Amino acid sequence: MKHTLTTLILTLLVAFACVGPAHAQRFLSYEPEVVELDGQLVVQSKYGPPNFGEQPKTDQKVRVPVLLLSQPVIVASDEEGGKNCQTAYNVRQVQLAFDGSETSHKTLIGKPVVVTGTLFRAHTGHHYTDVVLNVQSIESKPAGYDQREFVVCRVNTSEWNVKAGNGTSLFERAEFRSPVNEDETLKSFKHAKSGLIINAGVQYLYRTQTKPPRPDEIRIALSVSNKEEDALHTSDNAVAGTE
Repeated sequence: MKHTLTTLILTLLVAFACVGPAHAQRFLSYEPEVVELDGQLVVQSKYGPPNFGEQPKTDQKVRVPVLLLSQPVIVASDEEGGKNCQTAYNVRQVQLAFDGSETSHKTLIGKPVVVTGTLFRAHTGHHYTDVVLNVQSIESKPAGYDQREFVVCRVNTSEWNVKAGNGTSLFERAEFRSPVNEDETLKSFKHAKSGLIINAGVQYLYRTQTKPPRPDEIRIALSVSNKEEDALHTSDNAVAGTE
């Protein structure tokens, strides 16, 4: 790698496998990472102000939009701390937070949906699930969504303190999915302690003609830099391929 650290060395690992949504539990990251989740949209009745359930007779009743996930997920803690410093395990439902007077979701209640947005850890009485999703988009779940093929990539970092002569265990930084029908997927993550950018990329190589098209090889690239860059096309990277 072209950037050498005096007190911190990054070791990167990408785990990959062609899987469908029904396989191993996903590792996700808190905001600002944008995630895509699918499940059933429901509305749950909860106790609101002023005491959020401590005084049921006087507390307001509120209706809370919640996504019941089709598969549980893990949301990894934020290295920078703050409200997102705690990892959430086996998350099966996520409260949805809409900006302002957003009402487009009301026609989707009770239906399977796909939601994109950013996750944060619950930190006020108005948050009724451990993890809340700030919604950027919501739509009906498309036909064939569960049959998509993609590679799951998990970017890990291990840290080594040169002066102290010791290191830390692997930390699950983030996950991203690369759909097989796309030529390549690029992703960048900022490492909080060093400020460096971890760049990752997945590329599919097609040598034979098949219907539907199937890649003959998967190329995975990683690079560490002080800026976002295309890891697949930098000269200073680590590349792995699988048949």
